[in-house]
Amino acid sequence: MDKKQNIQLSFMDQIMKNKFFLLSALLGLATTSAVSANYSANEGCYVSVFGGPNWVNQNHRRHVEVDFKTGYLVGASIGYQWCNNISVEGEFTYRHNKLDKIKFSRNKCRDEQRQWHNFRRDRDLESYAVMANVRYDWALECMCFMPYIRAGIGYGNTKFRTRHDDYDCYNNLLRCRHNHHRSAFAYQAGAGITIPDIMCNTHLDIGYNYWSTTQRRGRSNLGNNSLVVAAKYVF
Repeated sequence: MDKKQNIQLSFMDQIMKNKFFLLSALLGLATTSAVSANYSANEGCYVSVFGGPNWVNQNHRRHVEVDFKTGYLVGASIGYQWCNNISVEGEFTYRHNKLDKIKFSRNKCRDEQRQWHNFRRDRDLESYAVMANVRYDWALECMCFMPYIRAGIGYGNTKFRTRHDDYDCYNNLLRCRHNHHRSAFAYQAGAGITIPDIMCNTHLDIGYNYWSTTQRRGRSNLGNNSLVVAAKYVF
């Protein structure tokens, strides 16, 4: 008799545990659904500040190869979000990367062969961008975060300054300076996730962004790849 009672009690305990886990899961689902619905219903203006590491694609131009160190970007945006999760925004971004190395190919040397060599570097790459973006957020009821995609066009100004020591084909020391300014049409695209309501009306964005300018004939564009973390406040 005692054995049967123990079996029944064990069975009842297992049922109670399953009910508890089921109730917890339903409660968690309801909470994330409520958060998603709340985020989806937010319509109005917002401001955002962001930053993160920035990498510049290796650049080739004629007989020059340029490499950059990991840099950073900072910026801010202001926009408006509709209840259908479509947003439009204006953005200003500053990017900065230190020069790692430059390699030149010399054609008119004694052996008439291209020789690559490194240079002392002490300059960097800066860019300023003013962009107009369109963004779409997915408010998924089964998740505590929302995926998003964004794209934009605008104006970019890039400044590249460097000083280096060079030697001509007769081993004479040359002091070389290069200053390049370029303004062009810019474009970008990105994707990531939004964690809503980390604070009152404040959301956290984490994502990837690619930014570049259009290239002119004979020149390659400087594509920028960034990991962006943003704090977004909705009014």
